[in-house]
Amino acid sequence: MAKEEIDLLPDKDAAKEFYAKYEPKEILGRGISSTVRRCIEKESGVEFAAKIIDISADADTTMATREEIRILKLKNNEKLSDLCGTPGYLAPEVLKTNMYQDTEGYNQAVDMWVGCPPFWHRKQIVMLRNIMEGNYSFTSPEWADVSDQAKDLITKLLVVNPAERYTVEQALVHPFFQVMMFDQDIVPIKKSLSPTSRRLSRISKMADDLKCRFNARKKFKLGILCIRAIVRLNRMALFPKPISIAASRIDPYRIRILRKIIDGCAFRVYGHWVKKGEGQNRAALFEMAAKTELKTLYMSNISP
Repeated sequence: MAKEEIDLLPDKDAAKEFYAKYEPKEILGRGISSTVRRCIEKESGVEFAAKIIDISADADTTMATREEIRILKLKNNEKLSDLCGTPGYLAPEVLKTNMYQDTEGYNQAVDMWVGCPPFWHRKQIVMLRNIMEGNYSFTSPEWADVSDQAKDLITKLLVVNPAERYTVEQALVHPFFQVMMFDQDIVPIKKSLSPTSRRLSRISKMADDLKCRFNARKKFKLGILCIRAIVRLNRMALFPKPISIAASRIDPYRIRILRKIIDGCAFRVYGHWVKKGEGQNRAALFEMAAKTELKTLYMSNISP
């Protein structure tokens, strides 16, 4: 670990509980008032991203840090009233708190509010009105490939009244997060077989084995690798590798950009010799085959 990173670690005397539970590793990111580190829980060995905030009473402790600590310590019955956030992601109670005098404020329920494509509108005032009224639809092309279970979960998260909105615990037990795909696929087979059938017992055992082998962490890592591969391919298209002089000398026509330059130069030099008729193929200039007109001219000039 570098000396600079060691200097940013919390004081061991002031953070005894932290060091007793976690082993801090490298820095993942820095902010104005805090540092995010990769930490390993000593008891379980599980990795976490820990946000380390200095809460000492030094002069360097800013008001922003103190306000962030206060928000992190809020309980369910406490409310906030500040207007902050991206317009498309604001919950209705955040907007109402800053528009009406008799509102109670907002709490952690705003984190369960989903504010992405359903509420988008080119006019911001219309978008904010739709958020406050819970007026949305799944008609845009972005939602064409989204499953019904996902839409059902989003509908339960987009409830205007925070008391009726899904909590984190309710969202996690929603069918969208449950492994039910294989069960749904074999339902017709189960209905066609008798309860005492040996084939039914084998199919049920296979379904149970698949559930046991399902690893959500591995699936998530696979998704991350796929996204990284797509990003890398996209960057390769946008930022191609530099062309070496040696490769361009050996076979310049194999390189697409050089091939276009060569063709363009050739047409500028020999273009007045190439016919412009509708039946003329300009690509014939570069074909590695005998030209019909030249062959005819040659045959006609051969002495009998």
